[in-house]
Order: sequence, then C-alpha cells, then structure tokens
Amino acid sequence: MQQKWTRLGRILSPNQNFIKSIKIGQSFIEPTNNHIINIYFTHRNTDNISHISKVKYNLKKKQIIKNSFKKILSPGSYGHFDFHGVSYPAIINLKNKKKMFYVGWQKGVKNQLPFKNNLGLCDLSKKPNRISKAPIIPTDDIDPLSTGSCFALKKNNHIKLWYTSFLKYRNKKNNYEHIYSIRYATSKNLLNWKKNKKICIPFRKNEIAISKPSVIYYKKKFHMWFCARGKNYKIGYAESKNGIKWIRRDNQFKVVGKPEKWDKLAMSYPSVIKYKKKLLMLYTGNDYGKAGMGMLETKID
Repeated sequence: MQQKWTRLGRILSPNQNFIKSIKIGQSFIEPTNNHIINIYFTHRNTDNISHISKVKYNLKKKQIIKNSFKKILSPGSYGHFDFHGVSYPAIINLKNKKKMFYVGWQKGVKNQLPFKNNLGLCDLSKKPNRISKAPIIPTDDIDPLSTGSCFALKKNNHIKLWYTSFLKYRNKKNNYEHIYSIRYATSKNLLNWKKNKKICIPFRKNEIAISKPSVIYYKKKFHMWFCARGKNYKIGYAESKNGIKWIRRDNQFKVVGKPEKWDKLAMSYPSVIKYKKKLLMLYTGNDYGKAGMGMLETKID
C-alpha cells in the first residue's frame, strides 16, 4: 500500500502545563464516535519512572481538550515486574469491556544487565484493575529473556497479538545492549497464548531493534507499522496475508513536508487508526520522546 503521510505537527510536549515529565513516549490512539480521539500515552517523571495517562484530542480544532487529562495506570508494587514503571499502552475491546496491554519494566544494572520488560494486562471497563500481578505472556524457550510492546486485534474468534520479543544481548564496548524484534501469538481468552517461533519482521542492515507494532486489516491484508533502530529510530512498514509471514515494504512509507527540529533525527513508536477516509498516526520524535509527540495523516481509498 503506497502511502504519503503529511505532517500535522507536534501535538503533545513534556512541558505542557497539565503534566510534569521528562519524556512523552509510547502511545495508543483510540477513535470515538465523533471527531474526538483518545490518546493513551506514556510519560516519565523526573525520577525516570513511567506512568500511563490519557488525554482527549479534537481533530477539528487540532488541540488537546482542556481538562481532559486523566491518569490511567501507575507502577506496580515493590519487587513486581512493573514496579519501576508502566508504558506502551495497547487497547482492545472485547464484549464491551476495554482491556489494556502494557509493558512493565525493571531497571537493570549499568554495564551488566540492561532493563527487563514484560507484558501486563489490565481491565479499564470500570477503573484500572490488573488482571494478573504476573506478566501475561510467560517466559519460556521462545521468550527466555523479556517481552515488550504489542498490538492486539480480534479476528475469527481469536485474539491476534504481535509483540516484541527480546532475542539476545550483545556486549558492545563493555556495555550490554538488547537485540529484539516482533513475534506473533494467538489466544481465545487473553490468558493462554499459543506462540509462533518465527520472527515477523526481519532485520535490515545495521538494525538491532524492531518494536512497537501497530496493525490494521484492510483490503484482505494485514498492514503493520513499527519502528526499527540502527543509530536512530525510523518508522517501517510491512504487509501480510495471514498475520504471520510479513514482507517489509519500507519504501512505500513516505512522509512529506520538512521535518522540524524536534523530529529531525528520529521518528518512532507509531500508533495507527483508520479515521473516515484517512489513516492517522501518532509518533514520537528525537531521543525516545524527550521532544514530544506528533501526528501524521494519509488518505486511503
């Protein structure tokens, strides 16, 4: 699918008056029945602890709706898999109940073991309520290290999940860095998962990290946007007929318009929805969200 995305500018910054944070990071965009969208997003406080909150955005007026900020999820109890922070919200609606996948993380030890991530799940239908105090995707022979950012989609009575799988660590100048990409799993109840061993998105030259999938089903194909990192993050694109075997078509993802200072070096963490005859995308700019979050749009048939 050929795409020409237009920049709509930065819509959320760490220094906005309703929130004090050092980074505005990974997000999830949710449509409503009108021109208002919900933006679930990660933000880190001055202690580098991440939380998940929500704001409402008016697409017609192109602005955050005043007093719409709401805290959604805070870090877990001491020692739990998510006690250093929660991030990467991913919403799925099942039987009129809203569920949210999220990433819980624990700090690592400098020059020894980097941070550890694991996927959690909570129920947002009344108030945020963790479905389990343990990670929802277990570690096993397929995922012996960590799991991360994901996207869930219900189709044919199954929940399809594309998630980040940590593959290995490599020692680079006495500093360990993680190598990860995206895998696929299915479930009927969000609790028991059948994993596929194959990596969905292959690495390209000089890439070490592929994450944050965002998927739509359109014209009998699955379409995925993700971010891939070599020196800096960039947004990639892939297509699939079955959701398992993917073909990268990064050259079909084009962004028109001159980048600004805040997103000149990197674009990452895409979240995509269909809205009327358009696709909308949220993304973060330089330095993993220190510069804030922007929006793109493109027309579709």
